[in-house]
Amino acid sequence: MRAALTRLSQGQSLLHRAARGSAWTIVGVFGGQGIRLASNLVLTRLLFPEVFGVMALIMVMIQGLNNFSDVGITPAVLQSRRGDDPDFLNTAFTLQAIRGVALWLACCALAWPAAQFYQVPELALYLPVAGFTSVIWGLQTTKIEEANRHLQLGRLTRIEMLCQLVTTLVTVALAAVMQSAWALVIALVLGAVIKIVAADLMLPGNRNRFHWDPSAAREMIGFGKWIFPSTIVGFGLAQGDKAILGKYLSLTGLGIYNIAFFLASFALQMGMTVIWRVMIPIYRESPPVPAATISCASAASAWR
Repeated sequence: MRAALTRLSQGQSLLHRAARGSAWTIVGVFGGQGIRLASNLVLTRLLFPEVFGVMALIMVMIQGLNNFSDVGITPAVLQSRRGDDPDFLNTAFTLQAIRGVALWLACCALAWPAAQFYQVPELALYLPVAGFTSVIWGLQTTKIEEANRHLQLGRLTRIEMLCQLVTTLVTVALAAVMQSAWALVIALVLGAVIKIVAADLMLPGNRNRFHWDPSAAREMIGFGKWIFPSTIVGFGLAQGDKAILGKYLSLTGLGIYNIAFFLASFALQMGMTVIWRVMIPIYRESPPVPAATISCASAASAWR
């Protein structure tokens, strides 16, 4: 038993790495959701209920822009044969940065119409600031994709949980001092900065710079055209209810609904995270064998 556990914890086969990756992902989801739940319990004592409704609308807008502009950069890196090539990674970083700036500009353009549509004037001020996180995330290192690609999820999970814990403490401190939605908006921006700085400093891998490889860009964009429709559907399933209810519910009601949805969707999020982080690298390293090949191999074996 001990030998089996040692092989599982130290083995480098695809099975061992996939098992460790799944375990770390589950730990990360449980830990992250636990930190978020504790944060929500504290913040509900410090802030008015309407603040959570405003933040739900902000996240619907930001997530919607992200989904409707997703070109599949991360899954392209995870599955590509060139996923360890510095030129490929730097091109992905450049595409990601360009997309981040475009998303922020779109967020600024939509701020006033969104404020009018939802009849929440504050959105016109909050959205441009919160949307700046798109620029920050656009500068996120591809070391994260490298670690994910090779199922090295232990350190990545620990970094994410540490960043989430620090961000939560910053959020609570800002909420205690400011007691307004600005506390959550500013914490959203600071949380993004904390994450990208920590990942760049604490993860091994390629140090990104701006670079453009036309063949790499074509491969990523060509792969992304198959990702785009699924992200639109995903947005409808995950955020469509809040986008619609935000028009008809009070901000207090929307905030309560958003917290309840977070609690109810825990199992779904865990399953999706495991699939996203573990299954794509497994598929890349061990692609399915075509049925015809299996049939021929079986026939040859039977003949022998």
